[in-house]
Amino acid sequence: MSRDGPRRRVLTLLVSAWRALRVWCGDAAYEIYLARTGDAPPLNREAFYLDLLQRRYREPNRCC
Repeated sequence: MSRDGPRRRVLTLLVSAWRALRVWCGDAAYEIYLARTGDAPPLNREAFYLDLLQRRYREPNRCC
């Protein structure tokens, strides 16, 4: 009987949790952007980050 099955499941769960955490906190935003650009030439990391900041803070998004 092989013990690789439970170990593999735990490893898969940890990798999935790590990916979900990166998406939740915004750390994977550039990788997601690259996956969605298609044929358009992508921005480099710095230009993407500056564009993200500009879009985020261009308009007030709260009352105070």
